[in-house]
Parts: sequence; structure tokens; C-alpha cells
Amino acid sequence: MKYAILNSGGKQYVAREGETIEVDRLPLEIGKPVEFKDILLVADNGEIAVGTPIVKGATVKGRVLDQIKAAKIIVFKYVPKQRYRRKQGHRQRYTRVAIEKISVTAAVEKKAAAKDEPKKAAVKDQPKTAPAKATKSTASKAKATTKAKPKSATKPAAKKTTASKSTPKKTEKSAGTKKTSPTKSSTAKKSTAKSTKATSKKTESKSSTKSSSEKSTKDKKK
Repeated sequence: MKYAILNSGGKQYVAREGETIEVDRLPLEIGKPVEFKDILLVADNGEIAVGTPIVKGATVKGRVLDQIKAAKIIVFKYVPKQRYRRKQGHRQRYTRVAIEKISVTAAVEKKAAAKDEPKKAAVKDQPKTAPAKATKSTASKAKATTKAKPKSATKPAAKKTTASKSTPKKTEKSAGTKKTSPTKSSTAKKSTAKSTKATSKKTESKSSTKSSSEKSTKDKKK
């Protein structure tokens, strides 16, 4: 949809073809044509032209329908303790304008037409490109299958390598256990030797105590 934003009386209005707008009073008679040249923005079929600050060559044409007045407002001035009172009414005047045509520069129209052409070409080329996409998908599937087959062949080799790696560890562990056994036997021998010495000492001490007790009893009898 075509629309424009125009400037009139320091205010901005949105103008569309076939609609009416109310702008600040213009010194024109009813039925006279109006042309607004201060156009800030123009949109036409999705193509937007923004002015810097005005769009060059863009105009909005209309016709005066009526000169109207807004509702009355009261302006009241009051100063306390000074007996100052002023009351005044005001009705703002407006001009009702019917928008007839929004003219856009040829450059903007060319841009809009250039954008529409690629879309039409893409719509025409859609059926032709569809089979090509299908062939690409089949080729990619074939490549995926060829890549997947070598992986299955290499898996058993990996298991063998793991088995060969695990066997030396077991042999090393067994060798370690055999090496540690002589040390355990030597420690056991040492402990038994110590225990025999301790028992022999105990028996000697017991025998010495018995002999001393026997001597003492004999002396007493004598």
C-alpha cells in the first residue's frame, strides 16, 4: 500500500490515497487543489524512501473539502490576592483535505521494480532446481555409506591391539608377585628365629629359678 508522511504547519501527517486529513488552516477556498512538497517519507509496495530531510521529487496532491473549527477550549488566567481574573475561549481552525494522488520519483519506482524482478525469476526457476537438489542428496548418501564401511573393518583390529596390550601387564604382575614371595619367606624365618630365642631365654630363667629354690630348701633342712 502506498502512503507518505508529509509536513504541514510544523506537524507531520500520514497521507494515503482516498483518505482525508485535517491540517492547520490553509488560506484556500473550498474545492481548490492543494499540493504538499515537504514529503519526509514515501512507501510504495515495500520500497521505502526516506528523505534527508525531504524526499526529492515526491509530492502529495489533494483538494480542500472544508474549513472547520475544533471544540472550544477556555483559557483562564488567575493571580491570587491581586484581583486578577481573565477568561478567554479559543477554537482552533483546521482545513480538511482529501488526498487524491501520491507521486513518487522515477528512481524510487525503479528500485521497487528491480526488487520484484528477482522474485519472479526465482519462482520460475523453482521446478528446474528441484531435481538437482535430489541428485545432490543421493550423492551425499552414497558418500556416507562408503565412509561407514571402512569403520566396521577396522573395529576388530582395535580389539586385537587391546588384547595384546593387556597381556604384558598380567605377566608383569605375576612376576612381581613371584619376586615378592622370597622377601616374605625371609621375614617369616627371622620372626621364627626371634621367637625361638625368646622361648630359650624363658626356659633358662625358669630353670635357674627352680635350682635356686631347691638350694634354699636344702639349706633350711640342714
